[in-house]
Formats: sequence, C-alpha cells, structure tokens
Amino acid sequence: MKFAVSPAEAVLSCLAMAAAYVGVLYCAPTHVRALPRDHPTQILTRFFLISFVCVLSPIYMMTFYQQSANGMSLLAWLGLHRDILSTVVATGLCLLLTVVLFAGSLFASALELQKEATAMSWLEALKATQLYASFRHEHLKAIRTYIYVIHDKRISQIKQAPLTEEFVFRGCMAALLLNAGFSVSHIVFLSPLAFGVAHAHHFYEHVRGGMPWMRALAIVVFQLVYTTVFGIYATFLFLRTGQLVAIIVVHAFCNVMGFPDLSFVSPDSDLYTYRHSILGVYLVGIVCFSVLLYPVTAPTLHAYGFWAFP
Repeated sequence: MKFAVSPAEAVLSCLAMAAAYVGVLYCAPTHVRALPRDHPTQILTRFFLISFVCVLSPIYMMTFYQQSANGMSLLAWLGLHRDILSTVVATGLCLLLTVVLFAGSLFASALELQKEATAMSWLEALKATQLYASFRHEHLKAIRTYIYVIHDKRISQIKQAPLTEEFVFRGCMAALLLNAGFSVSHIVFLSPLAFGVAHAHHFYEHVRGGMPWMRALAIVVFQLVYTTVFGIYATFLFLRTGQLVAIIVVHAFCNVMGFPDLSFVSPDSDLYTYRHSILGVYLVGIVCFSVLLYPVTAPTLHAYGFWAFP
C-alpha cells in the first residue's frame, strides 16, 4: 500500500497531528488539569488522552490509502517489522552510536562514581551521581510524561513519552511526507519543527503556575531548540533504518542522559581537576560520532530504511 497525499495535505496533516497530540491534553477535566503534573490522576489522564491520539493517527492516515502492487504494509510504513533480528541489530547500532555521542557525559559520570566510591559503598556512590539522579528524576520535563502503574500497592513510574512521541512524530508523519514527494533531507530538517513547536504550550503552563513570563519564555525557547535538534537526529535515524523501536530506545536513553552537564568546568566542581580529560573525551566522542554516523546507518545494514525512497 501507499498513501495518495499531496505535499500540502501532508504538511497540514502533520501540523494537525502535532496539534492533536498537544491539544488533547486540554480536553482533560479542569480539576484534573489543576493537579500537579506528577499526580497519579493527572498522569493517567494524560496517558489515555495521548494514547487516543496514537490510535487515531494511523486511522487518519488510512484516508489517503491507495492500493499498490509493490507497496508496504501500514506497520512497515510506521517502522514496525516482524523481522526481529533486523530490529535488534538496528536498535543496538543506533544505541551504540548515541552512547558514543554521550561519551563525555558518561566519562564524567564514571569519574564522579569513582570519587564517591572512595567514601562509601559502590551502590551508595552510584545513587549519589548525577547520572543516577537523571534516571530517577525528570530532565527537561516538557519532553517527558509519566504513567503510574499500581502493582502490589506500590506505584512505579514508566516513561511513555518516547513511545508515543516517536510513533506520532516519526512513524506517522514521515510516512505521509515521503509519499507526498518530500526529499529525505527536507523531512530530516523540517518535520522536527512540528516536534519542537509541540512543546511550546508549556509556556502557558509555566506562566499559569506562577513563573515569570521572561523565565518561562527562556525555558521554552531552550526546550524548542533542544527538542528540534533531537528531532533532526531521530528523524535521520528513522529514515536511515526504518526501525521505530530503535528510535524509541534512543529517545529513552537521551531522556536518561539529559542535557550534558558542564558543571565540571567550574572551579567549585569536584571534577574540576579532570576538566581537560573530560573535554577531551567529549571531543573524541563527537568526532567518532561524526565518523560513524553514516556507516552505522548504511542502507546495506538496514533493509527497511526509507533513505532511498521511492
């Protein structure tokens, strides 16, 4: 199958899906929206509303359905395949590539862990690191949502934003834009704008919560830039590999790592004496990432990629 969609229809559809992904959150009852973002009722409501958009998006895509003798299935367009081996390989390679990019942050975390371990047990030292704090708590709250699962009378947190965001903003949107005739370079650099702008509604939330509007604006602009840059990377990986699971895993890893912590350059930091080594690892990681980016995502390694489409 393929989608008979014009460029204008594809762009409007992507904007509509982005608006629906954000707008549906305001369909929650007023008393629910007034609750803190980490309240179980607030979280479950957001989860079910966003899941509703995830169900509707591919149904909407089917309105452009057109039979094709050599076309792909809807699941294949969304980046979901029954070839488990290809999915595992793509996921492993994309995650490895991303780990290389974060080499500096990981090295700094390792040094922090080593220093902490001299005064306490390794487990306690791990819990004292910034990386562990990133895993336990939110980095850039606008990027992530949580759901709470009640199990044995305990509440556990499961990050679901990587799953829903990548499904809508990568799987659904890329398929329509490809069928509309957009080049892969246009899709890589332009479609993530919808992903970034979708987070702009947090300006209203911050101001409503009492934050000064200048500070709220600065935070939202930073988040817009950060999420757009990540969107470019995620879209590139998706088009090169055609594997949605790989992008979801990369998204989750980036959420855990958060924005690189550069506090080690401050004389007050415990890692200040290692600043040159850490900066060196950052540089090596960036260079290796740049060198490996295309070989690791080469079409010869990923049979389901969209890079050569049509």
